[in-house]
Amino acid sequence: MLCMKCAYYQATNHVTAISHGFVGEVHLCDTCRKLDERKGQIACPRCGSTFESIQKRGRFGCPDDYEIFGDKIGPCLIGYHGSSQHVGKFPRKNIFTA
Repeated sequence: MLCMKCAYYQATNHVTAISHGFVGEVHLCDTCRKLDERKGQIACPRCGSTFESIQKRGRFGCPDDYEIFGDKIGPCLIGYHGSSQHVGKFPRKNIFTA
């Protein structure tokens, strides 16, 4: 099995974590495990995403990421979209006006 982070080396470290009632596994090679330990990063137990990888890719790995990284994503969303809440889109012209 390949490392979930770099997808290059064989995963030699297998961690099972329980988060919000979901049991997930993270499979990392020695290099990525050491990097994560050094940075003190938290990884999602479901998809293996870290906050740094979310920032780099610009998208989340799974719905659990919103809960796990909730305290950190607010400022990022404001930077990306100008708001931390989605308000939807409005049509340019009202098609119901005569």
